[in-house]
Amino acid sequence: MKKSNFMILLCFVFFGVLISVQFKVVNELTKGKISAVEANKLETQLKSLKEERKDLLNKLGSLDQEIAQYENDESQKDIFIKKIKEDIDQYKLINGQTNVQGPGVIIRFKNSELYKDIDMASYYPEYLSAIINILNGADAEAISINDERIISTTGITFLADKNKLIINEKEMVPPFEIKSIGNVDRLESILNIKYGLIWDIHKENIFQLEIEKKDVVKIRRSSKKIIFNHTKPSERNVMDEVYHSN
Repeated sequence: MKKSNFMILLCFVFFGVLISVQFKVVNELTKGKISAVEANKLETQLKSLKEERKDLLNKLGSLDQEIAQYENDESQKDIFIKKIKEDIDQYKLINGQTNVQGPGVIIRFKNSELYKDIDMASYYPEYLSAIINILNGADAEAISINDERIISTTGITFLADKNKLIINEKEMVPPFEIKSIGNVDRLESILNIKYGLIWDIHKENIFQLEIEKKDVVKIRRSSKKIIFNHTKPSERNVMDEVYHSN
């Protein structure tokens, strides 16, 4: 684009010099006196040069429009690429595919010796799952158990015959520590609500729980990948989302 503009500019300079030189040469040869035939000839040449100059100006205007359109297209591409990156980052956050940190609460199960009793150990999945549900209901943005990220496909299973707790296909042993990130006051108030699960655990002395508020809680990315074998995108694509968001 810039090269074309430069070449057209050179043409303007050339035609300007050509007209100037032609008049100067004619003036020198005729001493300012020319015949009617020569005058008509020069007038025709001048008209032709003016037409060419006009044509070049039109081409320059078209090139300017093309450059403006090109710059606008590049700007739209930048917006689209930025949107794609934001969507990918959001996807990673939602599916636990990136390390995160923020304010939150940490819940600790203190009396891990209970795990030796298989009957008591079998209660762990139930209570861990119930607490996870409470945190999700309190809009927790990220949750982990013993640094294992809890995502949409996470399962908490107790194998009674082996006395093992399995989370995301990994064996877990006490003490258990649940981390969550979100609105600290909301998380704490819902966890400590009267007649709620935590209140009942304390009252019945089932487990010894400790809840700590922290300004910074760090949660690792998930070790489990989400693979979609049967789910496909709907007809509405990312480009539709870009246009509808503007």
